[in-house]
Amino acid sequence: MNTEDEQSLLAHTAMLRMQMNKREPDLVIVASRMEKTYADRRALVYSGMGTKDIMEKYPALAIPEQVVL
Repeated sequence: MNTEDEQSLLAHTAMLRMQMNKREPDLVIVASRMEKTYADRRALVYSGMGTKDIMEKYPALAIPEQVVL
């Protein structure tokens, strides 16, 4: 069940971008925010959004541990 609204998703993606711009991102924060945005990311895939666009919105997907199969 997705309990995140548009505002919280914006906050999560902003924090993810901020962390990913750091030389050493806080991987605990990244993992937490990625977990909270899972439903949104899944919806983007099913909507047909391209990989490049999803990666731009969620740059933490470049970390192999953050890609959920």
